[in-house]
Amino acid sequence: MDSSRTELPVLPKEKTRFSEVDSLRAIACALVIIFHSAAVFGGSHRVELFSGAGRGGGVLGVLVFFIISGYVIPSSLRGARFVGFKRFAIRRFWRLWPPFWVSLFALYFCNASKYSGEQLAFGMTMFPGLFGISSVGSYFWTLEVELFFYVIVAVAFLIFGRLSTKLTVALFTTSLAWCWAWPNLPGAGGYWIRLSVFLALMFFGASCRTFVQKKGYWSLGRVQVSIRAILIGVATGLVSIWPVQGAYFSFLSGELYHVKAAVVILAAILGFLFWVVLTPVRISWLARVGRWTYSTYLFHGVALYLLPGRFVGWSLPAYVAGALVLSFSLGGLLYRWIEQPSDRIGKRLSGES
Repeated sequence: MDSSRTELPVLPKEKTRFSEVDSLRAIACALVIIFHSAAVFGGSHRVELFSGAGRGGGVLGVLVFFIISGYVIPSSLRGARFVGFKRFAIRRFWRLWPPFWVSLFALYFCNASKYSGEQLAFGMTMFPGLFGISSVGSYFWTLEVELFFYVIVAVAFLIFGRLSTKLTVALFTTSLAWCWAWPNLPGAGGYWIRLSVFLALMFFGASCRTFVQKKGYWSLGRVQVSIRAILIGVATGLVSIWPVQGAYFSFLSGELYHVKAAVVILAAILGFLFWVVLTPVRISWLARVGRWTYSTYLFHGVALYLLPGRFVGWSLPAYVAGALVLSFSLGGLLYRWIEQPSDRIGKRLSGES
């Protein structure tokens, strides 16, 4: 036996998936596809409905995705400090990059005249924005934000050994305080201007996860109050600064954009709280579809390109319905044949199979 070879210790299998989280993922993904398909349809036919409410729905879906990531990702960092860090990196790589590369090349070859080889090459890193290169597929920007969050929590775990309640709350409040400066970040561009908002939402989700795991009560005379309920209430109260912030910046700019943004942010937070934390909604068939959402999100741009008769002979509802069906169908195939096998490789290499 080769004594020089080291392997990661085998861990027990992860907890069963949360069906309430998966079902909310499906809804969030559908909101994004509805907005993007309506935007493509509107390239030929002006659709006023989706210039306001539709855009808000698409943003709402993305923000819900960010909160869910914050809720589920930190629990993947467990075990001894360096071993847990290494295991997390292996799992994330095999979980994310192979399906992403398939969708990236598919989208590139569908629109080869639109994108350059440089965009494809840097896009393969999933971090093209760091090099000042626009992505193949404009919606891939959300993956960069997710990876930024993964790096922060992984480094925090490596430094502190675990992601405790105090640590996640500290990261949440720090990013929340940073939000007050986000409209005027020096040197920032595009979605990076709003990075503090996205991180605050992710760490809000992470804090909620640690709060949910809290047990016990505080006694106030004859009244016993759940510690979990108090902590979630405090966290939700903290994020209520967004309407104040929105009103403040709208007053300065003379526009209602910031108020609208605050409303969408609060809708994402409250929707997540009620669907996942306070009154978990478990719909088995929707949760099953929700497991495909990463692959569906990756491939929905390809679906919009392949959808026949994109501008001629379609009504808006028919086109949106076709986009949803085709996107989730392609996502299910990619999940079955690429994402799942790749994830199994990651589990085996990390010692979690």
